[in-house]
Amino acid sequence: MGAQSVVIFESLWGLILVGGAIFFVLVVPALSVLAFRATQRLEREIALLRHELRNLRDRQATADYMPHRPSHPVEEPPQPAPPAPTQPPAPEVPIAPEPAFKAAPSVPPEPTAPDIPLPPAEPEARGLEQRLGARGFVWLGGICIALASFFLVKYSIEEGLLGPGLRVVLGILLGIALLVAGDFMRRKSGTIGQALTAAGIAALYASLFAAVALYQLIAPALAFVILAALTFVAIGLALRHGPFVGLVGLAGGFITPAVVSTGEPHPAILLSYLYLLQLGALWLEGQRAWWYLPAIANAGGLGWAFLVVSLSDAALMGGIDQLAAPVYLIVVAASVFWLSPRVSTETDWPQSRIVGLGSAVAAALLMLLWLSNEGFQAGDWAFVLLLAIVGAVSGRLRPVHEIAAFALASVPALGLLAWNAQFQPAFDPDLYLWMAVIIGALGTGGGYVLLWGARNPERWSLLSAIYGAAVLAIAYWRLRDIDLLLPWSIICLILSAVHLAFAERLRHWRFKDRLHRRAFGVHVLACAGFLAAAVPLWVEREWLPALWSLLMPLIAWVANKIDEPWLRRGLWVAAPAILIAVLDSGFPAGDRPIFNWLAYGLGVPTLCFAATAWLARRASDLRLMLMLQAGALLLGFLLVTLEIRHLFHGAAFKTAAFGFAEAGTLVLLWGVLALGTWRVAQRRGEARLRWIAYGLAALSAVLTVIVVWGFANPLLNPIPVYGLPILNTALYVFGSGFALFMAMAAMVGRSKLDVAQRNTTMGVAAGIALIDGLIGVAALNRHLFQGEIIDLNRGYPLWSDAEFYGYSVAWLIYGGLILALAIWRRLAALRHAAAGIVVLVVFKVFLGDTSGLTGLYRFASFFGLGLTLVALGYLYQRMLRRAEG
Repeated sequence: MGAQSVVIFESLWGLILVGGAIFFVLVVPALSVLAFRATQRLEREIALLRHELRNLRDRQATADYMPHRPSHPVEEPPQPAPPAPTQPPAPEVPIAPEPAFKAAPSVPPEPTAPDIPLPPAEPEARGLEQRLGARGFVWLGGICIALASFFLVKYSIEEGLLGPGLRVVLGILLGIALLVAGDFMRRKSGTIGQALTAAGIAALYASLFAAVALYQLIAPALAFVILAALTFVAIGLALRHGPFVGLVGLAGGFITPAVVSTGEPHPAILLSYLYLLQLGALWLEGQRAWWYLPAIANAGGLGWAFLVVSLSDAALMGGIDQLAAPVYLIVVAASVFWLSPRVSTETDWPQSRIVGLGSAVAAALLMLLWLSNEGFQAGDWAFVLLLAIVGAVSGRLRPVHEIAAFALASVPALGLLAWNAQFQPAFDPDLYLWMAVIIGALGTGGGYVLLWGARNPERWSLLSAIYGAAVLAIAYWRLRDIDLLLPWSIICLILSAVHLAFAERLRHWRFKDRLHRRAFGVHVLACAGFLAAAVPLWVEREWLPALWSLLMPLIAWVANKIDEPWLRRGLWVAAPAILIAVLDSGFPAGDRPIFNWLAYGLGVPTLCFAATAWLARRASDLRLMLMLQAGALLLGFLLVTLEIRHLFHGAAFKTAAFGFAEAGTLVLLWGVLALGTWRVAQRRGEARLRWIAYGLAALSAVLTVIVVWGFANPLLNPIPVYGLPILNTALYVFGSGFALFMAMAAMVGRSKLDVAQRNTTMGVAAGIALIDGLIGVAALNRHLFQGEIIDLNRGYPLWSDAEFYGYSVAWLIYGGLILALAIWRRLAALRHAAAGIVVLVVFKVFLGDTSGLTGLYRFASFFGLGLTLVALGYLYQRMLRRAEG
């Protein structure tokens, strides 16, 4: 068993060494090449800038040396100068001295000093051949040297040439020799020096790992100290040579705890060592702006911390080891905030800021995991609160890390949420309540305190408001079945009063600073929000929509009075919440018609939405106004629909099928809503309201086609038609539908839509109206002869001669009325429709009345049709003459 354990142990450490070798050979060189290319590019840019600065200084010196040079020199031709003239030259004209002071001096043109070409800082490797020769070969050489050290050790082991001690010594000597060679070559070529130094560090790591893991020549504790010292030496050499050396050192440093182990867990020592590595990487970032080094260091350190936190026996550790993980997370979070380079503006998102945000999020998640593993004990919450406080204060003093600070500040609230998810049998409600009170007070008050003097005070106000609301919701979820000293509604009112006091304190500052004005608006909105939250905790569910909606016009009115847009922004949340509350209410209408829950449960929110939309329009908030108008239309639509269904079906209105008269009533009321919405949209020029009108009209059309003409049509189903002849429900349903869709067509015809859209909409509306009227005339005629039940499927004979003749008469009268309406309104399309109805009657007479009627009914049918056609022909002649005139 012992030999098998040794084999397993050697295999395990062999895999670790192979993985480390792969990391050194493949991953680290790739990262280092990228880093080196960026460094070389920056160095070339700096050299070019230096030469440009020196050139500018030379030009300035030339200009100072020749103060009286003409501003527009004449270029001399390249020909040789002509011989000197025989006559003596004219005397030189003296140059007038410049005045000591000029009222408006003009900027003289730059003297034309000869352009000096900028010498390149160093030969740029632009071609493929130059890149391979100047960089690629150097890095490949360094990698080959590092691999050679590994293969040399491997060969000596396989052949048994040297003893373990001598192998390790030779490997260490090779590493030292590479370090010396790298430092020597740094003066001649920085690239070669960096490659040799990195190879030397890799050789030293390989030798020391072999001495500990393979040959057990060095005690684990001493080896840990030596490898840690080697890591810090590598970090120091990175400052001298380049980032590649630092990457090799960090990789070796994080592999060290896996290779060197004493067999007993010591989290305090391990995490202290990891923190020192991260500290060195942060120091290098501050010196050279190598952001990827702290990114790798934080990832490695927090990865080891995850293993420490996840240990199953972590709770059995005592002393400093038990508290090492939370202390480490707090220190790492503070170091990332305070030791990262400063950024010019908070709107920038450089790599260091992203690294800080990622590290903060990882530290927050690890702290939550540690708290959960520890069982949410009272003493453990102190570290959670300390992490949140450190994060919030650091984010307040370093504004570029505000987002990361908010991530750390949310840890206590998320801890309560995680506690809720674990329903432990030994749950202590008193401890939970005290922790909720402390966390809520720190979050609410801390956000308010930190907003003073902050770069973005409204963000800290949001933290204060959201934190209190989140803790209240989480605590209510867990403790809602427990009797507390104060009711939950009173707690909401207390929080509302707290934010009212905060807003009062900020009231004077909102006129001095735009950002403090936003903070003021946030606290005013929080005051209204907690007041609204007290409502559902005080009243039953069915009262909630009405009471919440009463707050909306009040908030809008206060927002207009104090000119605070944040309050109006809160309505974007309040309006959907009210709609959700309406749908979740269950519509408890009871049996009383009209005057029931629907009247106030839907009527009050409808009126409040409309009033709030009017107030938003006065504040010129058009988008909010349109949203509220849409909400008012939706609630009005529900109110009308449900009241009509309740009127016809009573308490079973939510499940009953549509009836004939009910469907006609709904079509009429939906159409009236569509007409009203269209009128408002046309008057105000609001296209979105016009589309809402289209939707309501489409619902009316769909209900007409599917229900009135189909499922609830008394001509196709045994549905009674109540009332007197002519004056009955058929006239009400079909007549109101005809008038409604004709009114829609007329209103669209008077609009300013484009011709194609207007004609299409008019055609659809008029077509539905004409078919509605045609079916209605047939229903009225059949009711006149058959009574209440006019179903065409009830049996033979379907109709008598008088009834069959009555269809011809009724449709002719209907066609004549349509024609008169068309002539009166001068609508060509309607005239064509009337002509179509007359043609339908002609087909009916010639195809149906000829064989279906006998005696005087057949004579009356043809005679009446003939007189009608003659009259229609006369009307058309008069109309054409008028058109020609």
